[in-house]
Amino acid sequence: MNRRHDHPGRAAPLYAGAHVAPSSSTLILKEAAARLGVTPDTLRQQRANGRLEAEKHGRDWWVTEAEVLRYEREQLGQPGRKPGKKGKR
Repeated sequence: MNRRHDHPGRAAPLYAGAHVAPSSSTLILKEAAARLGVTPDTLRQQRANGRLEAEKHGRDWWVTEAEVLRYEREQLGQPGRKPGKKGKR
């Protein structure tokens, strides 16, 4: 299911200097996650940590295709927290 939409009458809000409004070149977070091979929760965390630019419209988070490509190039495959390692007690 592809949920790309054009909203020509809607003003595009600014996020970090870039327009991130639903259009033919934006994806909902779930689509971006599928394209990147990660979970939507992973991308929500990355957005909260400032590693992914996205904007919320209604109940959905939207991300531009350019941002997905940038994230893929710069973030995927980078070392992160190891599974099962929560620190020493």
